[in-house]
Amino acid sequence: MVSFFLLIFARKKIKNLNDDYIYPVIGIIINSFFSSLLMMIFSLARPEQLSEIHNFLMGTLQPISFYPLLFIILFSIFPIYKILVNSKYYDFMLFGDEFAKSIGINPVKLRNDTILMICILIALAVSTAGIIAFIGLIVPHIIRKIHRYSSFFFCLFCMLLGAIILINADTLSRSLFSPAQLSV
Repeated sequence: MVSFFLLIFARKKIKNLNDDYIYPVIGIIINSFFSSLLMMIFSLARPEQLSEIHNFLMGTLQPISFYPLLFIILFSIFPIYKILVNSKYYDFMLFGDEFAKSIGINPVKLRNDTILMICILIALAVSTAGIIAFIGLIVPHIIRKIHRYSSFFFCLFCMLLGAIILINADTLSRSLFSPAQLSV
């Protein structure tokens, strides 16, 4: 969530608002900063903590108790709902910000709200399972190749295919080199 607010703050300070590549550039800068913090944590951690930190960074789907699961479910309902409700506006934004403005959509606000909802969902997932980046990087590109109709179905398919790929990756990581277990 801190990185999201840093991204929004940095974006407001940059003069040329029409540059489409500014979000990835700011993201790379923020990633470099947090990577250096992570390296500092690695260097200061006790030897018995290194394994736990490593497993968290690799990602795992270890069972969790009822209350953390309930917390995740309750706090993910609103962001998922908000993304699905706003998905009808994403289709209009594909034609550009000027077109979206002409039909009454505030593209900057919608984009920021969507990014915030996604950040909440990512924070919930990462706090539970660790960093499992391949899902968020691969799944939307697969879905774009398969499905090009509505953003609503695109969002639903991404959630469904992401869950399927993650469960299969976890199953493979547990069974390929059994009894040893790889990270997801």
